[in-house]
Amino acid sequence: MKHNERDNPMHHKIETTYNKLSPLLKSHYQNSGDKIDRSQLIGKAESAASLTDKNNIIVSLFHYDDFSVSFLSENAKEAFNCFPLADEKALFLGLVDEQLNFPQEAFNWLSEFTNGFKSIEAEKNKAYIYYCGLKLKSKEGSPRTFFVRQQILTQNDEGLPISCISYLIDVSHLLKSKNAEDDFYWCRMVRGKHKEVKCFRSSKAGTPFKKGGTFRDLLSARELEILKMIKHHKESKEIASKLNISINTVDRHRKNMIARTRAKDTTALIQLCKMAGMF
Repeated sequence: MKHNERDNPMHHKIETTYNKLSPLLKSHYQNSGDKIDRSQLIGKAESAASLTDKNNIIVSLFHYDDFSVSFLSENAKEAFNCFPLADEKALFLGLVDEQLNFPQEAFNWLSEFTNGFKSIEAEKNKAYIYYCGLKLKSKEGSPRTFFVRQQILTQNDEGLPISCISYLIDVSHLLKSKNAEDDFYWCRMVRGKHKEVKCFRSSKAGTPFKKGGTFRDLLSARELEILKMIKHHKESKEIASKLNISINTVDRHRKNMIARTRAKDTTALIQLCKMAGMF
């Protein structure tokens, strides 16, 4: 490492953040490395990359046990100043300064949701993690905002995910931001053959984790019902009549969903919720 890199304030922030997370990772994943052949997983990530839209979707192989990236699809080189692969701090180097706390917060969320992951069977299509609002540094220097869908490939004995194939999609055009330094992002976690267990968390302070003893989802049952009707081009008056509620109630639900997801408008809300597996 060059001397000027060590003296860089940003480097010190990365070191401080990583040093806070590292003991947690070691305590939860101390025996995980012996069970994983990453070379085989890279082959799966390469296959996934070959099947995606190379212009719009960046594919990576991400490892929670050390927060490293061991594969990036070729189109990532056009978007980022690619950070070193298999580097423990790869994700930290890619994040904007305002979101350096994301790795530790995301890991805490996953730890809280561990019981939901414990009963996942071997089939790999039964557990997904969705992140929205992550800001990564572009080649041009300005941040780009991404939606990330993670397919869990391996997990440890506690039920925590170890390795995931990640699909990154630029959603800057779908989200509204208060300012360039806005650190808002949210996460939806799903597991089970029929998506029985669902959970929503947000970086916004005070976001409830549970309600009535059960995990909260991105949308309530009523909100999802209303959004599906909006998706089918139903007007607020028709939705209100169908559900026997007031037009103001319909509009309030719409505003709450937009505020929670930080979507730019209703069309963007529908697209984000579809990406997050809501319908």
